[in-house]
Amino acid sequence: MMTIKQYIESVMSDAISRTYNTTINPNISKTSKPIFGDYQANFAMKLAGSINDNPITIANTVVKALADDSHITTSVAGPGFINISISSALLIEQLNQILACPRLGIEPTNSVRRIVVDYSNPNIAKEMHVGHLRSAVIGDSICRILTFLGHDVIRQNHIGDWGTQFGQLIEYLIDLKHLGEDTTIRDFNAFYQAAQQCFNNDPAFATRSRKRVVLLQSGDPETLELWQQLVDQSYSYFNTIYPKLDLLLTMDDIRPESYYNPMLADTVQELVALNIASYDDNAVVVKLDDIKTKSGDSMGMIIQKSDGGYLYATTDLAALKYRVKTLKADEIIYVTDHRQKLHFDMVFKTAKLAQWIDDSYPIQHVSFGAVLGTDKKPLKTRSGDLITLRQLLDEAEHKAATLLSQKSHSNDNQNIANIIGIGSLKFSDLSADKQKDYLFNWDQMLSFDGKTAPYLINAYVRIQSILRQYPKDQSPRIADDFTSPFERQLALKCTQFADVILESTEGFEIQKICQYVFELAQLFHQLYEHCPILKCSPELMNHRIALCQITAKTIKQSLHLIGIRTCDYM
Repeated sequence: MMTIKQYIESVMSDAISRTYNTTINPNISKTSKPIFGDYQANFAMKLAGSINDNPITIANTVVKALADDSHITTSVAGPGFINISISSALLIEQLNQILACPRLGIEPTNSVRRIVVDYSNPNIAKEMHVGHLRSAVIGDSICRILTFLGHDVIRQNHIGDWGTQFGQLIEYLIDLKHLGEDTTIRDFNAFYQAAQQCFNNDPAFATRSRKRVVLLQSGDPETLELWQQLVDQSYSYFNTIYPKLDLLLTMDDIRPESYYNPMLADTVQELVALNIASYDDNAVVVKLDDIKTKSGDSMGMIIQKSDGGYLYATTDLAALKYRVKTLKADEIIYVTDHRQKLHFDMVFKTAKLAQWIDDSYPIQHVSFGAVLGTDKKPLKTRSGDLITLRQLLDEAEHKAATLLSQKSHSNDNQNIANIIGIGSLKFSDLSADKQKDYLFNWDQMLSFDGKTAPYLINAYVRIQSILRQYPKDQSPRIADDFTSPFERQLALKCTQFADVILESTEGFEIQKICQYVFELAQLFHQLYEHCPILKCSPELMNHRIALCQITAKTIKQSLHLIGIRTCDYM
């Protein structure tokens, strides 16, 4: 169905075309305050520059062309803005359509795209830490949103299980002669650090480790057996983390680096044959003239070392080609931190030089900043160690349970603590601008006041309580007009859900959904405080209950799209 914003864009574009015989984006946005109307058009200044006319004159001319439209009222403000107020009739028509629509007015796209989303991507033989949270929750939200819009989404968990570090670790385990069923992921952390120290301080061990990498990549049985034990125990560990985070990711979504090992030699040979890569001191290097160092020299990307070993870049190139050629992806999205920007710039450029994709192919690196403590330094324990993801999740549930013990009378506090605790972690992360580092603050994210998951979930719980008290012999129905500005403001916000979801896919600015659902919950609380919902006339009660139903559905769907569950009681 057409949203109100889309309707305004349509009639405004038509008016501009009729009056100035040109096509221009009317640039419709929500107003900052209700006194300015509901929406604002900001195109007159841009059009004035192209036709050499006054923006106020242009705005007034377009407003006159809209005079016969009964659905909107317009006025010119400032240097040429057009303020737009929509009629109650149009707003009520939209509400009734949304009330009857399980998808809140968003129909699945007719232009289905197969989209690969590469996210999470931890390493085997290492505990996941707080830094892994962002890729997991951002990537999962992207998958949820794209799936909701009707696209064919392929989740890919590109787990790190190949490369130099595993040569070091396996060689260390061979020297140690210890890898039993009782070995835990935490033991691997210690082995990992010890192996790195040996590699840095023992030249003979370093040489053996490099040879071990080549043995691993060439399929040596002893090496593969030890490597497989690392993989199996790591997968068992991952399978305890992902369900706790309530991610869509499953074991079936794992396509690790090792999967592409049989493709690496052919990938290198193809790039050499195309003269995109060449030999340099027995290593194979891709020269990228369009990507420069700070000194202005062309960047080089090594794809095969002089000892025959392959690198992270080689695997990513093989994976990219596989996703385009075998999975037939129409689009690829990589969700990793800012530090990998240059790496992906080089990988994408190489893929274009090889003509696996062209310049129009939608491939993007959705990057993000770091998680910092309140001291604005990387989040660590009191002893100075990085906080593991399991520690973080357990602490979130514990803190939520403590909070609920003071507020809740439910018999399901453990489940609710999981919903509140994990939801708080996710919302705190997703509501921040992903391009920036964000400060991690337990007290703030678990508060029942402000832009937090507990505030939103509590709003949903309050609505469910109201709906349970609603007389069963009544029937919700949107009235023919609004009796309070609080009703109208909430109604208008409800109709903006579809616009926000579509806008959030531009650059995947998921914080827009977080801001929207927070504002929606605020407007519901204002209605609740100022307007009786159950203690009023039947006609008014049915009207306000219908508004409550739409609001609850919208809160629940919005939270679902960012991976947060709701509960009916608290």
